[in-house]
Amino acid sequence: MSSDNLGSDDSNISSNQEGFISPLPSDTSITKASIAQPDTPIDSPAEVTPNDSQSIIKKYVKHVIELVSVLGFLFILLTVYFIFFDEAPYTEEEILAISRERIIPSIVQLRCFNKEGEEAFIGTGSYYLDAYGNPLVDTNAHVVLDAYDGKYYGCNIYFPRSSNGSFYDSAYEAGKVSLYHDVKSKINEYTEIPGIDFATLEVAKPLKSQQGIEYPFPPVQESFLNAIDDMCKTPEEPINIGDKIYIIGYPDTGGDSITLTDGVVSGFDGEYNEFIKISASTAHGNSGGIAIGAKNGCYYGIPTRATFQEGGNLGLLISGDFIADFVSGVTKESTYNPDLSGQYFTTYTDREFNIKIDYPGDWEISEELVDGSKIVWFYSPPENALDKYVEKVSLVVGNKVVNPILYRDKFSEDFLNSMTYNFPDIEVISKGQSVYNGFNIYKLELVSYQGSLDVVQYAFINKQQQYTITLYVDPERPFGVYADYANIFSLMVNSLFDKKDSSAF
Repeated sequence: MSSDNLGSDDSNISSNQEGFISPLPSDTSITKASIAQPDTPIDSPAEVTPNDSQSIIKKYVKHVIELVSVLGFLFILLTVYFIFFDEAPYTEEEILAISRERIIPSIVQLRCFNKEGEEAFIGTGSYYLDAYGNPLVDTNAHVVLDAYDGKYYGCNIYFPRSSNGSFYDSAYEAGKVSLYHDVKSKINEYTEIPGIDFATLEVAKPLKSQQGIEYPFPPVQESFLNAIDDMCKTPEEPINIGDKIYIIGYPDTGGDSITLTDGVVSGFDGEYNEFIKISASTAHGNSGGIAIGAKNGCYYGIPTRATFQEGGNLGLLISGDFIADFVSGVTKESTYNPDLSGQYFTTYTDREFNIKIDYPGDWEISEELVDGSKIVWFYSPPENALDKYVEKVSLVVGNKVVNPILYRDKFSEDFLNSMTYNFPDIEVISKGQSVYNGFNIYKLELVSYQGSLDVVQYAFINKQQQYTITLYVDPERPFGVYADYANIFSLMVNSLFDKKDSSAF
Protein backbone atom coordinates (compact mmCIF):
# COMPACT_ATOMS: atom_id res chain seq x y z
CA MET A 1 0.00 0.00 0.00
CA SER A 2 1.30 3.49 -0.96
CA SER A 3 1.75 6.35 1.43
CA ASP A 4 -1.16 8.06 -0.13
CA ASN A 5 -3.45 5.21 0.70
CA LEU A 6 -2.30 5.32 4.35
CA GLY A 7 -2.97 9.02 4.48
CA SER A 8 -6.35 8.74 2.89
CA ASP A 9 -7.50 6.30 5.60
CA ASP A 10 -7.10 8.79 8.52
CA SER A 11 -10.50 10.30 7.96
CA ASN A 12 -12.07 6.86 7.97
CA ILE A 13 -10.59 5.93 11.34
CA SER A 14 -11.68 9.11 13.03
CA SER A 15 -15.20 8.88 11.70
CA ASN A 16 -15.67 5.17 12.56
CA GLN A 17 -17.78 5.25 15.76
CA GLU A 18 -18.36 1.47 15.61
CA GLY A 19 -14.69 0.37 15.89
CA PHE A 20 -12.66 -1.01 18.83
CA ILE A 21 -9.89 1.54 18.57
CA SER A 22 -10.56 5.12 19.47
CA PRO A 23 -8.33 8.02 18.66
CA LEU A 24 -5.98 9.05 21.47
CA PRO A 25 -5.29 12.65 22.31
CA SER A 26 -1.79 13.66 21.46
CA ASP A 27 -1.03 14.58 25.06
CA THR A 28 -2.15 11.27 26.60
CA SER A 29 0.44 8.54 27.29
CA ILE A 30 -0.50 4.96 26.48
CA THR A 31 -0.75 2.65 29.52
CA LYS A 32 -2.46 -0.69 30.29
CA ALA A 33 -4.95 1.10 32.44
CA SER A 34 -5.89 3.53 29.69
CA ILE A 35 -6.63 0.95 27.03
CA ALA A 36 -10.34 0.26 26.83
CA GLN A 37 -11.45 -3.36 26.89
CA PRO A 38 -13.76 -4.64 24.18
CA ASP A 39 -16.90 -4.24 26.35
CA THR A 40 -15.89 -0.88 27.78
CA PRO A 41 -17.66 2.15 26.33
CA ILE A 42 -15.29 4.13 24.17
CA ASP A 43 -16.22 7.36 25.86
CA SER A 44 -15.46 5.93 29.43
CA PRO A 45 -11.77 4.95 29.51
CA ALA A 46 -10.53 3.16 32.80
CA GLU A 47 -7.84 5.20 34.48
CA VAL A 48 -6.49 5.71 38.05
CA THR A 49 -6.73 9.12 39.59
CA PRO A 50 -5.11 10.44 42.82
CA ASN A 51 -8.49 10.20 44.52
CA ASP A 52 -8.72 6.48 43.68
CA SER A 53 -5.30 5.77 45.29
CA GLN A 54 -6.35 7.50 48.50
CA SER A 55 -9.55 5.46 48.59
CA ILE A 56 -7.63 2.17 48.30
CA ILE A 57 -5.23 3.19 51.10
CA LYS A 58 -8.14 4.15 53.37
CA LYS A 59 -9.81 0.75 52.84
CA TYR A 60 -6.53 -1.09 53.61
CA VAL A 61 -6.00 0.88 56.82
CA LYS A 62 -9.60 0.21 57.85
CA HIS A 63 -9.15 -3.56 57.44
CA VAL A 64 -5.90 -3.50 59.41
CA ILE A 65 -7.57 -1.59 62.24
CA GLU A 66 -10.47 -4.07 62.30
CA LEU A 67 -8.06 -7.04 62.42
CA VAL A 68 -6.01 -5.51 65.23
CA SER A 69 -9.19 -4.82 67.18
CA VAL A 70 -10.35 -8.44 66.87
CA LEU A 71 -6.95 -9.80 67.92
CA GLY A 72 -6.83 -7.43 70.86
CA PHE A 73 -10.27 -8.51 72.01
CA LEU A 74 -9.31 -12.18 71.77
CA PHE A 75 -6.14 -11.50 73.75
CA ILE A 76 -8.16 -9.84 76.51
CA LEU A 77 -10.59 -12.80 76.63
CA LEU A 78 -7.76 -15.36 76.85
CA THR A 79 -6.00 -13.35 79.54
CA VAL A 80 -9.15 -13.20 81.65
CA TYR A 81 -9.72 -16.93 81.14
CA PHE A 82 -6.22 -17.96 82.19
CA ILE A 83 -6.21 -15.61 85.18
CA PHE A 84 -9.61 -16.44 86.58
CA PHE A 85 -10.63 -19.84 85.25
CA ASP A 86 -7.74 -22.10 84.34
CA GLU A 87 -4.05 -21.70 85.06
CA ALA A 88 -3.97 -19.59 88.18
CA PRO A 89 -2.13 -21.68 90.84
CA TYR A 90 -3.72 -22.05 94.24
CA THR A 91 -1.99 -20.63 97.28
CA GLU A 92 -1.05 -22.87 100.18
CA GLU A 93 -3.96 -21.44 102.20
CA GLU A 94 -6.38 -22.25 99.37
CA ILE A 95 -5.00 -25.78 99.02
CA LEU A 96 -5.44 -26.34 102.74
CA ALA A 97 -9.01 -25.01 102.58
CA ILE A 98 -9.90 -27.28 99.64
CA SER A 99 -8.35 -30.24 101.48
CA ARG A 100 -10.59 -29.55 104.47
CA GLU A 101 -13.74 -28.99 102.45
CA ARG A 102 -13.47 -31.51 99.61
CA ILE A 103 -10.82 -34.14 100.40
CA ILE A 104 -11.17 -34.88 104.12
CA PRO A 105 -14.85 -35.95 103.73
CA SER A 106 -13.70 -38.66 101.27
CA ILE A 107 -10.85 -40.08 103.38
CA VAL A 108 -12.39 -43.12 105.06
CA GLN A 109 -11.51 -45.25 108.05
CA LEU A 110 -11.22 -48.95 107.25
CA ARG A 111 -11.97 -51.58 109.88
CA CYS A 112 -11.05 -54.96 108.49
CA PHE A 113 -11.98 -58.39 109.79
CA ASN A 114 -9.98 -61.33 111.04
CA LYS A 115 -11.07 -64.91 110.36
CA GLU A 116 -13.33 -64.78 113.42
CA GLY A 117 -15.29 -61.92 111.81
CA GLU A 118 -14.09 -59.25 114.23
CA GLU A 119 -13.06 -55.70 113.25
CA ALA A 120 -9.44 -56.33 114.18
CA PHE A 121 -7.32 -54.14 111.85
CA ILE A 122 -7.73 -50.39 111.35
CA GLY A 123 -6.35 -48.26 108.54
CA THR A 124 -7.18 -45.48 106.10
CA GLY A 125 -8.44 -45.33 102.51
CA SER A 126 -9.29 -42.74 99.83
CA TYR A 127 -12.71 -42.81 98.17
CA TYR A 128 -13.31 -42.12 94.47
CA LEU A 129 -15.31 -43.20 91.42
CA ASP A 130 -13.64 -45.00 88.53
CA ALA A 131 -14.25 -44.22 84.85
CA TYR A 132 -17.41 -46.36 84.92
CA GLY A 133 -18.85 -44.71 88.02
CA ASN A 134 -18.01 -47.61 90.36
CA PRO A 135 -17.32 -46.51 93.97
CA LEU A 136 -13.84 -47.64 95.09
CA VAL A 137 -11.34 -47.11 97.90
CA ASP A 138 -7.54 -47.18 97.50
CA THR A 139 -5.41 -48.32 100.45
CA ASN A 140 -2.48 -50.55 101.44
CA ALA A 141 -2.68 -54.31 101.03
CA HIS A 142 -1.44 -54.85 104.59
CA VAL A 143 -4.42 -52.83 105.89
CA VAL A 144 -7.05 -55.22 104.50
CA LEU A 145 -5.27 -58.56 105.07
CA ASP A 146 -5.31 -60.58 108.27
CA ALA A 147 -1.93 -60.00 109.91
CA TYR A 148 -1.65 -63.67 110.95
CA ASP A 149 -2.61 -65.66 107.88
CA GLY A 150 -2.42 -63.03 105.11
CA LYS A 151 -6.02 -63.54 103.93
CA TYR A 152 -8.79 -61.06 103.16
CA TYR A 153 -11.94 -61.49 105.27
CA GLY A 154 -13.66 -58.20 104.39
CA CYS A 155 -13.78 -54.64 105.74
CA ASN A 156 -16.24 -51.96 106.80
CA ILE A 157 -15.83 -48.46 105.37
CA TYR A 158 -16.63 -45.41 107.52
CA PHE A 159 -16.91 -41.87 106.11
CA PRO A 160 -16.15 -39.00 108.54
CA ARG A 161 -18.54 -36.18 109.33
CA SER A 162 -17.79 -33.38 106.90
CA SER A 163 -18.19 -30.69 109.56
CA ASN A 164 -15.31 -31.75 111.81
CA GLY A 165 -13.99 -35.13 110.61
CA SER A 166 -15.38 -37.03 113.57
CA PHE A 167 -16.52 -40.66 113.47
CA TYR A 168 -18.78 -41.25 111.53
CA ASP A 169 -21.18 -39.90 108.87
CA SER A 170 -22.05 -43.06 106.91
CA ALA A 171 -20.85 -46.64 106.65
CA TYR A 172 -20.58 -49.28 103.92
CA GLU A 173 -19.56 -52.88 103.49
CA ALA A 174 -16.55 -53.54 101.30
CA GLY A 175 -16.88 -56.08 98.53
CA LYS A 176 -14.19 -57.58 96.32
CA VAL A 177 -10.59 -56.53 96.71
CA SER A 178 -7.87 -56.16 94.08
CA LEU A 179 -4.53 -57.00 95.70
CA TYR A 180 -1.21 -56.01 94.18
CA HIS A 181 1.22 -57.36 96.78
CA ASP A 182 1.50 -60.81 95.20
CA VAL A 183 1.48 -60.07 91.47
CA LYS A 184 4.25 -59.00 89.14
CA SER A 185 4.25 -55.91 86.97
CA LYS A 186 6.39 -54.82 84.04
CA ILE A 187 6.72 -51.07 84.52
CA ASN A 188 8.85 -50.89 81.37
CA GLU A 189 10.46 -53.20 78.85
CA TYR A 190 13.33 -54.13 81.16
CA THR A 191 11.94 -53.81 84.70
CA GLU A 192 9.69 -56.32 86.46
CA ILE A 193 8.51 -55.55 90.00
CA PRO A 194 7.42 -58.37 92.37
CA GLY A 195 4.40 -56.72 94.00
CA ILE A 196 3.68 -53.52 95.94
CA ASP A 197 1.77 -52.82 99.15
CA PHE A 198 -1.40 -51.58 97.43
CA ALA A 199 -5.05 -52.64 97.23
CA THR A 200 -8.35 -51.37 95.86
CA LEU A 201 -11.66 -52.16 97.60
CA GLU A 202 -15.12 -52.10 96.08
CA VAL A 203 -17.72 -50.18 98.06
CA ALA A 204 -20.35 -52.91 97.91
CA LYS A 205 -23.46 -51.97 99.86
CA PRO A 206 -24.63 -49.52 102.51
CA LEU A 207 -24.95 -50.39 106.17
CA LYS A 208 -27.84 -49.08 108.27
CA SER A 209 -27.86 -46.20 110.70
CA GLN A 210 -28.90 -46.62 114.32
CA GLN A 211 -32.39 -45.68 113.20
CA GLY A 212 -32.40 -48.60 110.75
CA ILE A 213 -32.12 -46.41 107.64
CA GLU A 214 -29.74 -47.43 104.90
CA TYR A 215 -27.13 -44.88 103.92
CA PRO A 216 -27.35 -43.58 100.33
CA PHE A 217 -25.64 -45.58 97.63
CA PRO A 218 -23.33 -44.80 96.04
CA PRO A 219 -21.95 -42.56 98.78
CA VAL A 220 -22.77 -38.88 98.38
CA GLN A 221 -19.22 -37.79 99.14
CA GLU A 222 -17.18 -36.33 96.31
CA SER A 223 -14.39 -38.32 94.73
CA PHE A 224 -11.12 -37.08 96.21
CA LEU A 225 -9.66 -37.12 92.70
CA ASN A 226 -11.96 -34.28 91.64
CA ALA A 227 -10.36 -31.91 94.13
CA ILE A 228 -6.86 -33.11 93.20
CA ASP A 229 -7.58 -32.48 89.50
CA ASP A 230 -8.78 -28.96 90.29
CA MET A 231 -5.82 -28.06 92.52
CA CYS A 232 -2.93 -29.73 90.73
CA LYS A 233 -2.04 -27.46 87.83
CA THR A 234 1.46 -28.92 87.37
CA PRO A 235 1.20 -32.73 87.67
CA GLU A 236 4.54 -33.17 85.88
CA GLU A 237 6.39 -31.01 88.41
CA PRO A 238 9.01 -33.13 90.22
CA ILE A 239 8.80 -33.77 93.96
CA ASN A 240 11.83 -32.29 95.69
CA ILE A 241 13.48 -32.69 99.08
CA GLY A 242 12.15 -29.94 101.32
CA ASP A 243 8.70 -29.73 99.70
CA LYS A 244 5.97 -29.23 102.29
CA ILE A 245 3.42 -32.02 102.49
CA TYR A 246 0.08 -32.81 104.16
CA ILE A 247 -0.81 -36.29 105.47
CA ILE A 248 -4.48 -37.19 106.09
CA GLY A 249 -5.53 -40.38 107.87
CA TYR A 250 -6.57 -42.12 111.07
CA PRO A 251 -3.47 -42.72 113.21
CA ASP A 252 -4.18 -44.71 116.35
CA THR A 253 -2.73 -41.85 118.38
CA GLY A 254 -5.50 -39.58 117.04
CA GLY A 255 -8.49 -41.68 118.02
CA ASP A 256 -11.33 -42.32 115.59
CA SER A 257 -11.49 -38.81 114.15
CA ILE A 258 -9.55 -37.88 111.05
CA THR A 259 -6.13 -36.28 111.51
CA LEU A 260 -4.13 -33.93 109.28
CA THR A 261 -0.40 -33.49 109.88
CA ASP A 262 2.26 -31.67 107.89
CA GLY A 263 5.96 -32.04 107.30
CA VAL A 264 8.47 -32.02 104.48
CA VAL A 265 9.82 -34.46 101.94
CA SER A 266 12.97 -35.79 103.62
CA GLY A 267 14.32 -37.93 100.79
CA PHE A 268 13.67 -40.97 98.65
CA ASP A 269 14.21 -44.70 99.07
CA GLY A 270 13.80 -47.99 97.26
CA GLU A 271 15.44 -49.52 94.21
CA TYR A 272 13.24 -47.42 91.92
CA ASN A 273 12.80 -44.40 94.24
CA GLU A 274 9.30 -45.71 94.80
CA PHE A 275 9.31 -44.56 98.41
CA ILE A 276 9.18 -40.94 99.55
CA LYS A 277 10.58 -40.27 103.03
CA ILE A 278 8.61 -37.69 105.00
CA SER A 279 9.01 -35.92 108.33
CA ALA A 280 5.23 -35.55 108.85
CA SER A 281 4.00 -37.34 111.95
CA THR A 282 2.62 -40.76 111.04
CA ALA A 283 1.58 -43.77 113.11
CA HIS A 284 -0.24 -47.08 112.86
CA GLY A 285 -3.57 -46.36 111.24
CA ASN A 286 -2.20 -43.77 108.81
CA SER A 287 -1.44 -46.59 106.39
CA GLY A 288 -3.50 -46.35 103.22
CA GLY A 289 -4.22 -42.61 103.59
CA ILE A 290 -3.26 -39.75 101.32
CA ALA A 291 -0.33 -37.34 100.94
CA ILE A 292 -0.81 -33.98 99.22
CA GLY A 293 1.79 -31.42 98.16
CA ALA A 294 1.22 -28.16 100.00
CA LYS A 295 2.75 -26.03 97.24
CA ASN A 296 0.69 -27.40 94.34
CA GLY A 297 -2.15 -29.58 95.65
CA CYS A 298 -0.87 -32.62 93.74
CA TYR A 299 -1.27 -36.23 94.88
CA TYR A 300 2.08 -37.46 96.23
CA GLY A 301 1.18 -40.99 97.32
CA ILE A 302 -0.01 -43.33 100.09
CA PRO A 303 1.53 -43.52 103.60
CA THR A 304 2.64 -47.10 104.08
CA ARG A 305 5.19 -47.35 106.91
CA ALA A 306 6.57 -45.41 109.84
CA THR A 307 9.83 -45.88 111.71
CA PHE A 308 9.98 -44.72 115.31
CA GLN A 309 13.18 -43.45 116.88
CA GLU A 310 14.06 -41.39 119.88
CA GLY A 311 13.22 -37.76 119.18
CA GLY A 312 10.86 -38.35 116.27
CA ASN A 313 9.79 -40.62 113.49
CA LEU A 314 10.15 -40.95 109.75
CA GLY A 315 7.32 -42.02 107.47
CA LEU A 316 7.35 -43.62 104.04
CA LEU A 317 4.97 -43.01 101.15
CA ILE A 318 4.50 -45.20 98.11
CA SER A 319 4.77 -42.72 95.26
CA GLY A 320 1.48 -42.11 93.46
CA ASP A 321 3.25 -42.14 90.09
CA PHE A 322 4.89 -45.47 90.91
CA ILE A 323 1.52 -46.98 91.90
CA ALA A 324 0.01 -45.84 88.58
CA ASP A 325 2.92 -47.34 86.60
CA PHE A 326 2.72 -50.61 88.53
CA VAL A 327 -1.05 -51.04 88.11
CA SER A 328 -0.91 -50.29 84.39
CA GLY A 329 1.79 -52.93 83.88
CA VAL A 330 0.36 -55.77 86.01
CA THR A 331 0.75 -59.27 84.59
CA LYS A 332 -1.13 -62.42 85.55
CA GLU A 333 2.00 -63.95 87.04
CA SER A 334 2.22 -64.34 90.83
CA THR A 335 5.31 -63.14 92.66
CA TYR A 336 6.72 -66.44 93.93
CA ASN A 337 5.48 -69.99 94.44
CA PRO A 338 7.95 -72.30 96.21
CA ASP A 339 9.00 -75.31 94.14
CA LEU A 340 7.87 -78.23 96.29
CA SER A 341 8.52 -80.92 93.70
CA GLY A 342 12.23 -80.32 93.18
CA GLN A 343 11.59 -80.24 89.43
CA TYR A 344 13.39 -76.92 89.01
CA PHE A 345 16.22 -77.55 91.46
CA THR A 346 19.80 -76.99 90.41
CA THR A 347 23.06 -78.35 91.89
CA TYR A 348 25.77 -76.55 93.82
CA THR A 349 29.19 -78.22 93.72
CA ASP A 350 32.49 -77.58 95.51
CA ARG A 351 35.04 -80.34 94.93
CA GLU A 352 37.57 -78.98 97.43
CA PHE A 353 35.11 -79.36 100.33
CA ASN A 354 33.34 -82.39 98.89
CA ILE A 355 30.00 -80.56 98.57
CA LYS A 356 27.25 -81.45 96.15
CA ILE A 357 23.71 -80.36 97.02
CA ASP A 358 20.51 -79.60 95.11
CA TYR A 359 18.60 -76.36 95.81
CA PRO A 360 15.72 -74.38 94.24
CA GLY A 361 16.88 -72.76 91.01
CA ASP A 362 15.25 -69.41 91.82
CA TRP A 363 17.04 -69.06 95.17
CA GLU A 364 20.15 -66.92 95.52
CA ILE A 365 23.40 -68.18 97.04
CA SER A 366 26.42 -66.65 98.73
CA GLU A 367 29.69 -68.23 99.85
CA GLU A 368 32.35 -67.44 102.42
CA LEU A 369 35.35 -69.00 104.18
CA VAL A 370 35.51 -68.63 107.96
CA ASP A 371 38.43 -70.16 109.91
CA GLY A 372 38.98 -72.74 107.20
CA SER A 373 35.30 -73.77 107.01
CA LYS A 374 33.19 -73.29 103.89
CA ILE A 375 29.81 -71.65 104.47
CA VAL A 376 27.17 -71.57 101.73
CA TRP A 377 23.91 -69.64 102.17
CA PHE A 378 20.78 -70.31 100.11
CA TYR A 379 18.13 -67.54 100.18
CA SER A 380 14.51 -67.83 99.10
CA PRO A 381 12.86 -64.96 97.16
CA PRO A 382 10.14 -62.97 98.98
CA GLU A 383 6.72 -64.44 98.31
CA ASN A 384 5.19 -60.99 97.86
CA ALA A 385 5.64 -57.31 98.74
CA LEU A 386 4.55 -57.92 102.35
CA ASP A 387 6.90 -60.84 103.00
CA LYS A 388 9.60 -59.28 105.16
CA TYR A 389 11.32 -62.54 106.15
CA VAL A 390 13.65 -64.34 103.77
CA GLU A 391 13.75 -68.08 104.42
CA LYS A 392 17.26 -69.43 104.19
CA VAL A 393 19.36 -72.55 104.47
CA SER A 394 22.99 -72.59 105.55
CA LEU A 395 25.47 -75.36 104.84
CA VAL A 396 28.71 -75.38 106.84
CA VAL A 397 31.50 -77.82 105.98
CA GLY A 398 34.27 -77.76 108.57
CA ASN A 399 37.87 -78.85 108.71
CA LYS A 400 38.85 -82.45 109.20
CA VAL A 401 38.95 -83.34 112.88
CA VAL A 402 40.59 -86.06 114.95
CA ASN A 403 37.47 -86.95 116.94
CA PRO A 404 34.58 -86.21 114.54
CA ILE A 405 31.78 -87.40 116.85
CA LEU A 406 32.92 -85.21 119.74
CA TYR A 407 33.42 -82.29 117.37
CA ARG A 408 29.95 -82.73 115.89
CA ASP A 409 28.24 -82.66 119.29
CA LYS A 410 30.30 -79.71 120.49
CA PHE A 411 29.53 -77.76 117.30
CA SER A 412 25.79 -78.10 117.86
CA GLU A 413 26.10 -77.10 121.51
CA ASP A 414 28.10 -74.02 120.53
CA PHE A 415 25.48 -73.18 117.92
CA LEU A 416 22.74 -73.47 120.54
CA ASN A 417 24.63 -71.13 122.86
CA SER A 418 25.05 -68.51 120.11
CA MET A 419 21.34 -68.70 119.19
CA THR A 420 20.37 -68.32 122.84
CA TYR A 421 22.54 -65.22 123.05
CA ASN A 422 20.83 -63.62 120.01
CA PHE A 423 17.31 -64.87 120.84
CA PRO A 424 16.95 -65.01 124.65
CA ASP A 425 13.48 -66.58 124.44
CA ILE A 426 14.61 -69.43 122.18
CA GLU A 427 13.39 -72.87 123.20
CA VAL A 428 14.84 -76.28 122.41
CA ILE A 429 12.18 -78.50 120.85
CA SER A 430 14.49 -81.48 120.50
CA LYS A 431 18.19 -82.29 120.36
CA GLY A 432 20.41 -85.33 120.33
CA GLN A 433 21.32 -88.38 118.29
CA SER A 434 18.93 -89.40 115.54
CA VAL A 435 18.77 -91.37 112.33
CA TYR A 436 17.96 -89.76 108.98
CA ASN A 437 17.51 -91.95 105.90
CA GLY A 438 19.51 -94.66 107.66
CA PHE A 439 22.35 -92.29 108.59
CA ASN A 440 23.44 -91.26 112.08
CA ILE A 441 23.01 -87.55 112.66
CA TYR A 442 22.79 -85.01 115.45
CA LYS A 443 19.47 -83.18 115.22
CA LEU A 444 18.62 -79.86 116.83
CA GLU A 445 15.25 -78.06 116.67
CA LEU A 446 14.77 -74.55 118.10
CA VAL A 447 11.99 -71.98 118.11
CA SER A 448 11.90 -68.27 119.05
CA TYR A 449 8.44 -66.72 119.23
CA GLN A 450 9.59 -63.15 119.81
CA GLY A 451 12.07 -63.42 116.99
CA SER A 452 9.57 -65.32 114.79
CA LEU A 453 12.15 -67.96 114.01
CA ASP A 454 12.14 -71.72 113.62
CA VAL A 455 15.47 -73.50 113.29
CA VAL A 456 16.02 -77.10 112.22
CA GLN A 457 19.60 -78.35 112.05
CA TYR A 458 21.18 -81.64 111.01
CA ALA A 459 24.86 -82.32 111.70
CA PHE A 460 26.79 -85.34 110.46
CA ILE A 461 30.33 -86.51 109.72
CA ASN A 462 31.71 -87.70 106.39
CA LYS A 463 35.38 -88.57 105.88
CA GLN A 464 36.28 -86.74 109.10
CA GLN A 465 34.55 -83.58 107.90
CA GLN A 466 31.72 -81.92 109.78
CA TYR A 467 28.59 -81.13 107.71
CA THR A 468 25.91 -78.94 109.27
CA ILE A 469 22.83 -77.92 107.33
CA THR A 470 20.33 -75.55 108.95
CA LEU A 471 16.91 -74.18 107.96
CA TYR A 472 15.80 -70.75 109.22
CA VAL A 473 12.11 -70.03 108.71
CA ASP A 474 9.40 -67.75 110.11
CA PRO A 475 7.17 -70.06 112.19
CA GLU A 476 4.07 -67.89 111.91
CA ARG A 477 4.37 -67.57 108.13
CA PRO A 478 1.59 -65.02 107.57
CA PHE A 479 2.33 -65.10 103.84
CA GLY A 480 3.30 -68.69 103.21
CA VAL A 481 3.22 -72.13 104.72
CA TYR A 482 5.96 -73.37 107.04
CA ALA A 483 5.47 -76.90 105.74
CA ASP A 484 6.42 -75.74 102.24
CA TYR A 485 9.89 -74.75 103.36
CA ALA A 486 10.26 -77.80 105.57
CA ASN A 487 9.56 -79.88 102.47
CA ILE A 488 12.14 -77.96 100.42
CA PHE A 489 14.66 -78.41 103.23
CA SER A 490 14.05 -82.17 103.23
CA LEU A 491 14.71 -82.33 99.48
CA MET A 492 17.97 -80.44 99.96
CA VAL A 493 19.07 -82.66 102.84
CA ASN A 494 18.17 -85.81 100.89
CA SER A 495 20.29 -84.68 97.94
CA LEU A 496 23.20 -83.98 100.26
CA PHE A 497 23.02 -87.45 101.80
CA ASP A 498 22.52 -89.16 98.44
CA LYS A 499 25.73 -87.63 97.19
CA LYS A 500 27.80 -88.70 100.23
CA ASP A 501 29.78 -91.86 100.89
CA SER A 502 27.42 -93.76 103.19
CA SER A 503 30.19 -96.02 104.46
CA ALA A 504 31.52 -93.13 106.53
CA PHE A 505 28.47 -92.93 108.76
